[in-house]
Amino acid sequence: MAFERVYAIWDFYDGIRSGVADYERSPHYFEQEWNRENDDYAETFTLKSIDEDTLALVLEQWDIFRTWEGALQRGEVPPDTHPGLPESMRGTRSWKQH
Repeated sequence: MAFERVYAIWDFYDGIRSGVADYERSPHYFEQEWNRENDDYAETFTLKSIDEDTLALVLEQWDIFRTWEGALQRGEVPPDTHPGLPESMRGTRSWKQH
């Protein structure tokens, strides 16, 4: 079994629910599917390929979050500063619009 790179994990609840990772060496957004019949998450994921510009935004967002998360764990910032340190949010691209 070959392993592929995971770039970002966005949702985690009893396991990884969504994020961005390589599939067949190409970046994809992934999201775990919902099984309506069982009213629970399925064991399958929806994949959507993303382009290099979108991947760059994902990496920028992930770096901002991980920097903030480290500061939170060290007690340097309160939780209400999520999703990033104020100084790291200035001048960033508006990744949520893409």
